[in-house]
Amino acid sequence: MSRYGSSRIDTDQCPVLPWSGSRPKERLASSGCPPARVAPREVSCGRGQSTFALVYASRMTGDGDKPLGHLRIDKWLWAARFYKSRSLAAQAVEGGKVKLNGERVKPARDVRPGDSVEVRSGELQCQVEVRAVSPRRGPAPEAAKLYAETGESRARREHMLLMRRAGPHPGHHARGRPTKRDRRMIRRFTGE
Repeated sequence: MSRYGSSRIDTDQCPVLPWSGSRPKERLASSGCPPARVAPREVSCGRGQSTFALVYASRMTGDGDKPLGHLRIDKWLWAARFYKSRSLAAQAVEGGKVKLNGERVKPARDVRPGDSVEVRSGELQCQVEVRAVSPRRGPAPEAAKLYAETGESRARREHMLLMRRAGPHPGHHARGRPTKRDRRMIRRFTGE
């Protein structure tokens, strides 16, 4: 754990040192940062000026591969591919379409492995158990490993899909433009 609060440090949170002197790595070490990879990067200095600087850009050794214990629910829903963007996931959580362990929550609530998440989208309702958390959105097979849908939820979802397929198409009675007879009936009905 570094003094900056996490095992992986974002380059924007790192100290910026001027690109001068013959020993940039020693200067970085003297600033109190743990050993790291140093990379020159153009940094804005204000008033439209920019200069090259040393940016502490690294991963801590050893802690970077440790799995996360918890993650915000909006990030988890995005990573598990329930929603296309994190903002859509946050809107769904705010709107009450997502429940964590049976109760309505805010987007910043943490999800942990073993929690139960209920997601509603229109008629479909999905109940899943969180198996793992991942801060990055990966391919669909990788995202499917983050949760397990309950058997009851899967049966209910499949039944709803079958009912939808068996029912008539929403526009099955529409035949295009109204005929002359249809127009007369419409005029009689509306009183025109």
